[in-house]
Amino acid sequence: MFDGRRRQRILERLTAAGEVEVSSLAAEFGCSAKTIRRDLAALARAGHLQRQHGGAIATTPPDLPPVLRRADRDRQAKERAAALVPGLVPPGGLVFLGGGSTMLAVAARLRELPASVGFVTTMPDIAQLLATGDRHEVHLAGGQLDPATRTVEGPEALRFLEARRFDLALIGASAIDAEDGVMGPSAGHLDLAEVVRRRARRLAVVADASKFGRGDRYALYGFDRIAAIVTDRLPPDPFPECARAAGAALILPGLR
Repeated sequence: MFDGRRRQRILERLTAAGEVEVSSLAAEFGCSAKTIRRDLAALARAGHLQRQHGGAIATTPPDLPPVLRRADRDRQAKERAAALVPGLVPPGGLVFLGGGSTMLAVAARLRELPASVGFVTTMPDIAQLLATGDRHEVHLAGGQLDPATRTVEGPEALRFLEARRFDLALIGASAIDAEDGVMGPSAGHLDLAEVVRRRARRLAVVADASKFGRGDRYALYGFDRIAAIVTDRLPPDPFPECARAAGAALILPGLR
């Protein structure tokens, strides 16, 4: 990757999260920590950021909503899982992406797909990311914007999704329970899940391994409704057996 493009990506990360770490950036871009430190020094001289031990912070830290504050939490685990997603996407298909910090990592990978894909999302940040480069057709659902999740919701968004038929739906998870499957925190998540279950031919869950064994308020997707579970490392028991029994593929780094 050329210096200018990599530094632009660093600024995008900084804008989204307010801070960046040398080790995370080096892993993301596949370069040395020395290269990243040189990039940060150049950006600091241009007034774009302020150096600190191990990374950098934005010159004016943003007042971030919760979903963007979570973007740097378990970043490397999310990105290891996200790196496995492009192989699931059918060229020329129509793909739904849910919202959340893991889906932001997924979108960063999918925008590099060489073949054009149609994407639909409820998260403006994801729509903007996927639209970079003018390669893909990107649709953003309408509705009321929730400032905490940075997603649109409500009847208008649901009608928008109901009118479409998705080849694949990609969703994140706040929790994955051995009995209830993928869980979510609100009735709005449940309403969205009901539409996605009806309108998607295949459903893939993308979540880092820390989500397994957690619980939340609403059961969204049982294991029998999931075609694939994409995660960064082998989940603890009994989750591999839950996936196998339901016929859901478990996709891990080094194991396809």
